[in-house]
Amino acid sequence: MNIRQTSVNAYNFLKSSGALGELQWQTYDVLFRLGGLTANEIFVKVKEEMLAAGVAESEVRLLRDTYHQRLSELKALGLVYEVQERECTVTHRVVIEWDVTSNTVVAKVNKPIKISKGKHLEIQEQQLIEVKKLLKDLSTHFQTNKEITELIHYAINQMLEKLDKPTVEVA
Repeated sequence: MNIRQTSVNAYNFLKSSGALGELQWQTYDVLFRLGGLTANEIFVKVKEEMLAAGVAESEVRLLRDTYHQRLSELKALGLVYEVQERECTVTHRVVIEWDVTSNTVVAKVNKPIKISKGKHLEIQEQQLIEVKKLLKDLSTHFQTNKEITELIHYAINQMLEKLDKPTVEVA
């Protein structure tokens, strides 16, 4: 299977899975169909398509700055990558050109696990015990500067009080 076919398979999977939010999908879709683009070039293409579909220009303008963030999210998911730096055809500044990878989200999406209320409370209690232990451990490691030590102990004691645990003593 060649790389383009792998990308087509990834595109089809992402489209049918609903794994991406609406703006993430819009960004990915335009990049897939048109190839390497900058964030502002993506906006211009999406704007053209939305206006052609009858969306009010005032609504479209609200989306202008969202594509930079969507690209960062898609990059974190491994779905897009930075191709190169080049001059943007919209802003005429040197910026990042983006394109899609052949990856899918499958391995990146963590589906929620259903657990019983009792098990959930047990897990929370265990996490609470671990946090309290870490706070106590921290309090024993900060003994070098008296002012800093007192400040840290005060903060730790405040946290422990909120966790309904006896306070630690200043050494």
